[in-house]
Amino acid sequence: MKSYLNNPKLPRGVRNNNPGNLRIGAAWKGRVKGTDTAFVTFESYAWGVRAMILLLANKYKQGQTTVRKLISSWAPPVENHTNSYVRHVAKALSVGPDDILSLTKENMFRLTSAIAAKESGPKWALSRDDFEDGYSLFKGKLPEVAAAGAGLGLAVATVLIAFKLFS
Repeated sequence: MKSYLNNPKLPRGVRNNNPGNLRIGAAWKGRVKGTDTAFVTFESYAWGVRAMILLLANKYKQGQTTVRKLISSWAPPVENHTNSYVRHVAKALSVGPDDILSLTKENMFRLTSAIAAKESGPKWALSRDDFEDGYSLFKGKLPEVAAAGAGLGLAVATVLIAFKLFS
């Protein structure tokens, strides 16, 4: 697997194999001890991409279903130009900042690539191969339907089952 570990000539996220610039906190798979005291260091670029996919999928499941909601928590205004970041990612996805996203594999590729480009510079947008390497480690299922829609589907199914049982 590709690794840029500790190459001082590269942007911070790249040399940490962390294209999303995830902060230290969670016990990520693929994490290694690095010299950066603020951001996670991964053993390979693929593990960093996987972490991005997993974190974005979890945020989406928690109701952050628009570019604005996802990026506002990913890159909060206290340390980022969040509105500019939101516009950049929305443009990459060809959606409005407040449109509900369908989190398909293709949209996840475009989302993670746009984030990587914003974090480390346009040259570091994820390639399809980098994304596929990380996605192969993901082993999860993307929540393609917005959380609110999933809840409504469950409620409708419950009503239908109850109706069938008691009628």
